[in-house]
Amino acid sequence: MSARGQQAFEIPLHERQTFDTFVPGPNQAAVNSLRLALQDKASAFFFIYGPPGSGRTHLAMAATDACPAGQGSYLDMRAARALTPELISDLEIPEAVLALDNVEALSGDAAWELALFTLFNRWVDGARGLLLVTGAQSPDRLPFVRPDLGTRLASGIICPLSLPDEHDCVLILCRHAKERMLNLPEPTAAYLVRHENRSLPRLIDLLRRLDEEALRLKKSRLTIPLVKQLLALS
Repeated sequence: MSARGQQAFEIPLHERQTFDTFVPGPNQAAVNSLRLALQDKASAFFFIYGPPGSGRTHLAMAATDACPAGQGSYLDMRAARALTPELISDLEIPEAVLALDNVEALSGDAAWELALFTLFNRWVDGARGLLLVTGAQSPDRLPFVRPDLGTRLASGIICPLSLPDEHDCVLILCRHAKERMLNLPEPTAAYLVRHENRSLPRLIDLLRRLDEEALRLKKSRLTIPLVKQLLALS
């Protein structure tokens, strides 16, 4: 468990995600807007959307991590679905940041949509801190049963995210490797990026598996020949 200041109920976080470890690429404007709102301690609502691998989860976690201890909450709506809607509608709103990730997981379920609608209205009434919601698509394209929920979610600062290019994917993969204390040279990272067609979710999962195999084989450096050998075995 790693996100500092996480409240409410605990959602497993695999690695600490911060603004310093985020490679903005084409998404610098969204990062700048979010960081400025956090620095100003403004009451603001952001809706960040983009395809898997665009960085929306990273930014949601980074915003929470930037809070003083105990003043931010990060919730993954995909994991929250295992709980009850009341835990969302009655959630204690933190002082600085409330980040609700993967909100598309609630679409189509009337009870969960009502819970999110209620929470949003409570945040508006309190008018404090930053509310950050992320989704796979823009609010008007999410298939909500409640049209008024889509309207609410479209009322804030809308930040679309784009996928990183090949160069940025290499940088991102190298940063993840560094966090794992794994020696991944840039040429090897570039090979992996081309091998996985720049799919960051697959790349991160592949890096985890390569890390485990390198540890098993007592290899300290992921060279291209070693990676080819390990990929052939998988």
